[in-house]
Amino acid sequence: MKQQQDTGIADGHGVSGSGDGQPAADGVRKPRSARRKRRALLWVIFVAFDLALVLALAILLGGLMLAGRDLPAPDWVAERAGEVLSQGLGGGQVEIGEVTLRLEHRALPEVAFEAVRVTAPNGADLAEIPRLGVSLDKSALLQRRVQPKVLTLDGAAVRLRRKVDGSLDLGFGGGMGTARLGSVEEALGVVRRTLALPGIAPIKRIDLRGLDLEFSDERAGEVWRVRDGNLLVEQDGGALSAAVDFDMPKQGDGDAETDATVALRLSIGEAGAGAQVSALVKNVPARDIAAQAPALSWLKPLDAEVSGALITGLDEDGRMEPLNGTLEIGSGVFQPEAAAQPIPFDGARAYFGYRPREEKLTFQELAFSAPDGSFTATGHAYLDGMETGWPEALVGQFQFTDVRLDPPGFLPRPAHFDGGAVDLKVSLDPFEAKLGQIVLTTSDPEAGEAAGLSRLEGSGRVTADGGGWHVALDLGVDQIEAGSLMALWPFAMAPRTRDWIDRNLIGGVVENASAGLRLDQGARPDLAVTFEFRDAEVRALQSLPTITKASGYASTGRGQFALSLDAGRVVPPQGGPLDLAGSVFKVMDMTTNPRIAEIEWHSSSSVTAALSLLDQEPFRFLQKAGQPVTLAEGRAALDGTIAFPMKRGIRGPDVDFDIAGDLTGISSEQAVPGRQLVSDRLDLVARPVGLTIAGEAALDGVPLDGIFDLPLGTATGSRPVNVGGTIRIGGDFVRAFGIGLPEGSVTGAGPARFTVELPAGAPPLFSLESSLEGVGLALSAVGWSLPEAGEGSLSVSGRLGANPAVDALRLDAAGLLAEGRVSLAEGGGLDRAEFQRVSLGGWLDAPVTLLGRGPGLSPAIAISGGQIDLRRARAAGGGGGGGSSAGRTPISLALDRLRISDSLSLAPFRGELTSAGGLTGSFSGNVNGAAPVAGTVRPGRGGAAALRVQSENAGAVFKAAGIFRQAEGGSMTLSLDPRAETGEYDGQLAVSDVRVRSASGLAALANAISLVGLIDELNGSGIVFSDVEAAFRLTPSYVQVTRSSGVGPSLGITMEGVYDLAGGILDMQGVFSPVYMVNSIGSIFTRRGEGLFGVTYRMRGPASNPSVEVNPLSALTPGMFRDLFRAPPPTPRNGG
Repeated sequence: MKQQQDTGIADGHGVSGSGDGQPAADGVRKPRSARRKRRALLWVIFVAFDLALVLALAILLGGLMLAGRDLPAPDWVAERAGEVLSQGLGGGQVEIGEVTLRLEHRALPEVAFEAVRVTAPNGADLAEIPRLGVSLDKSALLQRRVQPKVLTLDGAAVRLRRKVDGSLDLGFGGGMGTARLGSVEEALGVVRRTLALPGIAPIKRIDLRGLDLEFSDERAGEVWRVRDGNLLVEQDGGALSAAVDFDMPKQGDGDAETDATVALRLSIGEAGAGAQVSALVKNVPARDIAAQAPALSWLKPLDAEVSGALITGLDEDGRMEPLNGTLEIGSGVFQPEAAAQPIPFDGARAYFGYRPREEKLTFQELAFSAPDGSFTATGHAYLDGMETGWPEALVGQFQFTDVRLDPPGFLPRPAHFDGGAVDLKVSLDPFEAKLGQIVLTTSDPEAGEAAGLSRLEGSGRVTADGGGWHVALDLGVDQIEAGSLMALWPFAMAPRTRDWIDRNLIGGVVENASAGLRLDQGARPDLAVTFEFRDAEVRALQSLPTITKASGYASTGRGQFALSLDAGRVVPPQGGPLDLAGSVFKVMDMTTNPRIAEIEWHSSSSVTAALSLLDQEPFRFLQKAGQPVTLAEGRAALDGTIAFPMKRGIRGPDVDFDIAGDLTGISSEQAVPGRQLVSDRLDLVARPVGLTIAGEAALDGVPLDGIFDLPLGTATGSRPVNVGGTIRIGGDFVRAFGIGLPEGSVTGAGPARFTVELPAGAPPLFSLESSLEGVGLALSAVGWSLPEAGEGSLSVSGRLGANPAVDALRLDAAGLLAEGRVSLAEGGGLDRAEFQRVSLGGWLDAPVTLLGRGPGLSPAIAISGGQIDLRRARAAGGGGGGGSSAGRTPISLALDRLRISDSLSLAPFRGELTSAGGLTGSFSGNVNGAAPVAGTVRPGRGGAAALRVQSENAGAVFKAAGIFRQAEGGSMTLSLDPRAETGEYDGQLAVSDVRVRSASGLAALANAISLVGLIDELNGSGIVFSDVEAAFRLTPSYVQVTRSSGVGPSLGITMEGVYDLAGGILDMQGVFSPVYMVNSIGSIFTRRGEGLFGVTYRMRGPASNPSVEVNPLSALTPGMFRDLFRAPPPTPRNGG
């Protein structure tokens, strides 16, 4: 519990505080020794006032006579005063050397105590005061009151100690004794309470003259001593002001131009109003200032004199208010450690503020100037690690507004930047500066012109310890002219690499350049440089063309150098540029002599350009082989190594190379004159012994596999007379050699043996033979194909060159035998392919001519004479698969015979058809050479032809086909749709107005049921059927009628069953409905052709004279119940 303050003291005087061992008024327990020391000092002063009063009264009258003179008091006065003063020290002693009194007419009376010494009971010195003067208030004396007004201490020695925790101890004189003041706020409380004591409160001014101050800072580990300082304390009511002025001794050998001075001002308002503190310094060492406050700790690494002003305050609780400062720093050195080499600078300036609650420094301006450069910046920094009351580091961000870089011997002219920023953390003990990021920019193109700079970036770490400086710095430049790059490269660092880049990197722009510097004081610097470049010229080998439009990346470090190209090209005499993207020039050891350079070669170019480059010094490959550099066209992607010594006058034997690559899109008309040799990809290998090209190629589109070997070092100019090997035939072969087969008629690919003869002055001749293994052939227009797994034989011979031709072609495979020749149209493509005979699968045996119709169109087919057998066509055409449609192929047929079934054919046959997934078109012919018909054909099931046949004389068609010889006249429409079974059709027959005469079957049927009139009609004018319909199945051997009916005025009849075409035997059944015109009334309950009452029948035997069986009782069965008694229709299996 806070105790009430005790203001009473012995003999009428007191000291602020409570009894020994009790908490102080502010709640903070103070050590007894500290309270005793402070109380002893106050005791001496208070009793001195009382003694001064006694002396003043004793000599008042005498003093009037001795005005203006010092009146010494007798010795016993000093002794007695010492005894009186010692009584309040609890065993301590006060010794006074002399007491004097001085009166002036116009000045305040003054009592002076000379050589005052205070010791503790144990003999320890508590205070030494050379002279203590007390000036009395005249007006108070006239009122018979002794009241001190001015207190003067001359030659006092004050010891002030700041402990690590920031608390203060105070001591007087040369003794070791000190009084604990506590923290700043506690010290201010002591001052306020002391000045409020009755004995002190009347004092208006306390003046310490000739003050010797010793300030010991345990936190900074420093001790400062100043002499002949002045301290003036004035109070007016509750307000207090203090001023301290002193000169600091010269540092070092005393060569400083002026002494350092310090002026401190303290202004304390009335109780609870806080305090204002200001300081003026001039020529004070930066490190001395840095040790006084955390906000000034950043000055510690500087060895220079500082002048400026600092202003701050304390709030009513004794806490520090924001600090504002202006500092001018003179020339000096930057040296955080004694072992670190000093870095000189010309001066600096700082306008800043500090917010203690945020522990934040804000720099309104920070300017620095040195021989190596200068900058002006603004920013802020936080004090890091303030747990102990003193920062371990500063973490800040600064923005630059003016930066000049001018390291001696580094840049040809200074580089200026008008903007930038830096993030950093500076640790103070030991010193370490971490640059998280530093960026310098300029918005004025001319500002960085000196070094070609517009942006500089960096990061790094700088430390100083007992070994000196340690630097790890990474710098980056966003863009710089390549010619100015050397201006950023120190001459002494990697000089050979620097020299090579200077001579061989010509023009262009360098971007994203970075330099990594690792430096330990006393050791050789380690520099690693990397940079990107563009629009530059690079010279890799003196005898080769310069690389132009180069861009890429270069790096050097630890005695090595590498330059990589992301883009760049070399332009040889012929063939256009070579793209060298990905190539690398490197030197693994820059210290050897001669240095060996190695080029990791990666190029992409035309083949001509690659050969032209390989024909330059020191290679001369093509000249030595007697070949032109225009040997082939295409693209060349080359990879390999080229090694050579970095010296002047390199010759061919000095260069070692091993180049391999891909040649793509190759085209050559010189390898085989008159023909084009092409390849998607060939392998090239170039070594000092020779050049080889190998791989799969195509001659006029025909795949082949071969090797081209070009020996080096000879000039014979020899070349192969022929090329032989294996060639793969397929669709490309057909097109390339102009065979003229329909597109898609050849699939797959298979090997063939070929030879190409190259007679001098004549077109090359070729021949080819193949077993067709792996080759699929198809003639979709005629339904023939050879599967790729099939076998056969093919032989082709002809001429290459400007006018190719196939003189002979023979194909024997999968039932097809074709022999002929092919002529090509002017400009290429098929003109005419004539085959004297084409035999195919037993269904085609005729001469065939293919007529070209132009690019992209299948040739027209013309067949004159011969025959086609549709019975076998589908079976032959469905066997191989693998063929693709040849498009809408026109087919013109003028056949001797088109056989449909064993007993049915059209002879002669004319047709104009197209083939597009099957046959489509129109035709005409005579049924079995007798009855003319016309019709259309379309693709049916399984690719077989579906027919629609029409005739205006149905009776003649039935008679010619051998189906029904007793019919006359009538119109007919017959549809035949192929079935899945070979040679079988589903048929639909519609006949109108046909007359039947002398039909033995009908006559027998009419006779069986005793219809005499119907028999007479049948044998006479005949029976007319106005409408006949039938659905049937036609096979090569029989016709199966599944449903048929015929109706007319006299008769209605239905029929179903089987008719054997080969034997003329029938087996039919049905219903016979006489007088159909009347009987048909009940047909709504029966089948078509059957009346309400009808007679069932069955007819068997030869069609010319069948036997008839009837069931008379069936006439009694109404038609609606007739199906209950109807027998199943005859079928080929059970029908006779």
